[in-house]
Amino acid sequence: MKRNLIKFVNDKAKYNDLYRKSLMTNLSNSGTKVSSLGVFESVGSTLSFLCLNFKNEKIVSSNLKTNLFSLLFCFKPQVLIINGLGRYRTSQRFRLLLRVLLDYRNSSVQAIFQNYADYRFYRRFCNHAKVYWVPGSGGVSRKIGVSENSFVAIQRDSKLSLVAKSIQECASLIQEVKAGDSLSFTLVGCSIRNELAKAQLPNFENVGRYAQDDIFIDGRSFIQPEGYGEGIPHTLVDAMCSGMKVFIKKQCFLRYGLHKLHCKFSCIGNGWGELGATANASKEVSLESVNESYISIISSMNKLKK
Repeated sequence: MKRNLIKFVNDKAKYNDLYRKSLMTNLSNSGTKVSSLGVFESVGSTLSFLCLNFKNEKIVSSNLKTNLFSLLFCFKPQVLIINGLGRYRTSQRFRLLLRVLLDYRNSSVQAIFQNYADYRFYRRFCNHAKVYWVPGSGGVSRKIGVSENSFVAIQRDSKLSLVAKSIQECASLIQEVKAGDSLSFTLVGCSIRNELAKAQLPNFENVGRYAQDDIFIDGRSFIQPEGYGEGIPHTLVDAMCSGMKVFIKKQCFLRYGLHKLHCKFSCIGNGWGELGATANASKEVSLESVNESYISIISSMNKLKK
């Protein structure tokens, strides 16, 4: 019996290892032959991607740059995992371009949006494309701290300038709401020498980078800042799956589709609130549940013409 062949493509192959490894493993265990390609790692890898048009492999594409390249130059059945439009979200021209490309490819392309607001837009305005919403890449339960008065923000150096103001705004508001309580604020994921953290996050202790399993050990409460321009942040769904208290802006709460997962939002002021995530909501954003959704959509490619 002929095995299904699926090529996972991304800007770099290491991104598939970081964010799609579990999904690839599950597909492989089900009998599908899975391989990975970084489209923009070299001229050779780009040519290898273009050659897929002449091979009996279906495509699962991630990251916006690779998604667009795949829509333009690969004419095989494919699934696009679109984590978010990022800085292009407010560009009407870009939104129109993606809409035209998706509709042009019709049912041979299935687009999975991780950001609910993006999904809602394309579901409304695409005439022929198949669009789906899957909430993120899947969260896992991690070790967390003891005290709910210990707050953790997870960022990396390249993103901190976009979100530092929001993180500090939330911390200042929490200090007002919990005046008199003993509170601690910890920044994880940035360089110890990050000058921006020192200047804009005076309330936070910057502890540098931890092993992935330990990113929450300094707190039991999680701050999700706005300014993040993509899909549902990995650390947010990890925090939900780990049973942390989550503080988030109402706008982000709606953009990520958390209301569609029947989560509650309890306002504490200035648009910030505490996320009320049910056990079922945490299950829906878990790695196991999300992978099941992806596999269901990817498997439907087998019904399409090659």
